Order: sequence, then structure tokens, then C-alpha cells
Amino acid sequence: MKLRSIAAAALAVLLSATACVDNYASIELFGLCGPPADAEACEPPPGECDLYVADRPWMATNVNVPGTPTDGYLVLGMQFNNQLPNNADETTGRVNTNDFIIDRYLLDFSAAGFILPSLEYPTVAPPVPASGSTVAWVPIIPIETANLLDSAMTANSWALVTTTVRVEGHLLDGSTIETGPFEIPVDVFDIAYAGATCPTAGDVVLAYCPRPGQTGTFACGPP
Repeated sequence: MKLRSIAAAALAVLLSATACVDNYASIELFGLCGPPADAEACEPPPGECDLYVADRPWMATNVNVPGTPTDGYLVLGMQFNNQLPNNADETTGRVNTNDFIIDRYLLDFSAAGFILPSLEYPTVAPPVPASGSTVAWVPIIPIETANLLDSAMTANSWALVTTTVRVEGHLLDGSTIETGPFEIPVDVFDIAYAGATCPTAGDVVLAYCPRPGQTGTFACGPP
């Protein structure tokens, strides 16, 4: 009995320690996508990124573009890989239960000289299929955090803000998964972004993607 009790206690400690380990293996936050080239359609690719952000993304705290809300924030596409296998079995009639549903983004922020509270950000995103990938829009610096930065920063100043993204969701069998962290450093400028400049004289900006005042693309054409 004593040996059995010791073994059970040791197993409980092991399981407890294992539960605290970040899960990078099941659902992988793979990378930030470059903004879609077609700014007017502004649709993320359905599976994997066409290209990836290779430098720090940026955002302005205010946007001075007609027809656009003045609050600045940062949203980008992120690729999620589901490394679990499709566990369907036609011989027994078992359906696949390893597709992953994103329920919320868990966001932490760090920046020298600023206190930025963590956020749980519920969302609706495309499912991440077993043995597959999905790209979804992720609020890297949501409007709530951007407004705090705008209030705390001095005019025309700059801050380096690191957002740590985790994802919480569930498989189709009901089991929950919280991913390991993915860190994203962001250049934040306390400025009023006045809009892009078209390369051809007389053209105007027709669309921004994902939005003006941040890392993105834009489309130009005749007014």
C-alpha cells in the first residue's frame, strides 16, 4: 500500500508538471502573413500565407483618413497549423474529431514605461483542419490597447510593444487546447496617419488592407 501510494503521488506530480508545459505540438502558431496584395478584395489566403512578415509590423495610434474611424489599431493575418492527424475511420464509421475551433485569443503586452493589461479576445475564425492550415485575422494590438497607448504616449513619440499571442480553442471531440506563446514586436507611433500617396499623379487611394495606419497594402485608381 505504501509503495502504491508513493507511485500514485509521483504520477500526480508528473501529470501536474506536464499540464504546465506549453503546447507547441498540436496547434502551431506558425507565422504572420504579409498583407494581401489585392487590397480591394482584402481576403487572407484560405490555407497558408502567400508570404510572411519579415520585419516588425507598425501602427499609428490615430488615423486621419476620410471615411475611416480615427482610432488606430493593428490587425494581421496569422497562419495556424493543425498537426493532429485526421482520425476518421470509414471502416468503423468514426468521423474526424481533430479539427480545431479557435474560441479566443489570449493577448499579453509588454512595453517599457507602460502598464498594459492582458486581454481575452473572443473571436469567430475559420476552423483549422486536421493535418492542415488556416489563416485568420488576429488583433495584434486591439483598439482597447491602442487607446491606452495613445493616452499614455507623448505626441510624435515611438514605443516598442511586444504582443504575446496564445490561442484557446477546442477540438470537435470537445477537448480544449491552449497553444504555446507567439511573440510579435510592434513599432507603435503616436501620430495621426494622413494616408498613403499614390504613385501615379491624379490617382486616389481606393482601398487599404487590412486598414490604414498600419502595416498593409493599398490600391490606387482614378477618382
